[in-house]
Order: sequence, then C-alpha cells, then structure tokens
Amino acid sequence: MKAIRLTGELLYQAIHQKDEQTQGEVIQRFSQHISDSVRCWTAFMNRGSEASLAEKLAYIYPFAADDHFGVSYYGKMNNPCEKELMS
Repeated sequence: MKAIRLTGELLYQAIHQKDEQTQGEVIQRFSQHISDSVRCWTAFMNRGSEASLAEKLAYIYPFAADDHFGVSYYGKMNNPCEKELMS
C-alpha cells in the first residue's frame, strides 16, 4: 500500500503545478484507465485540503465503487474526509 500511496502522492505533486483544467484532465484520464494500478494511484491524487467534504466524497466515490477489488479497497482506505467525519 505504501508504494501505491507514494506513487499517487508523487503524481499529485507533479500535476499540482499545472492549471486546474490540466489537473482535471489528467485525473479523469487516469481514473478511467484500463490498468487497475493506475486507477489505484489516482485514488491517492486528491490531496487538496481546500476541497469541501462533498467534493472529497465525490472524488473518492468512483474508486470505492470500482469493480476491481484493489481499486475499491484503496478508494475506501484513502479517506481524505477523516478530519470532517471525526469532528
């Protein structure tokens, strides 16, 4: 799990410097990729703390609902909403 999380975080850092449209296009393309590994990485590419709870949940939903068990697992384990849900 550490390698997948780290890869997703590094990819996020790489696209974070790009404009919002480019970021969205990359995430969209990766989230629909045929490779389950790429979709797993993408589950960890949403590191924007400025997003609302609804935006964070909307981001992780497709991964949590993915047909591949690994993507679904990482979608559920990657909980960017933890702070909001615990308060």
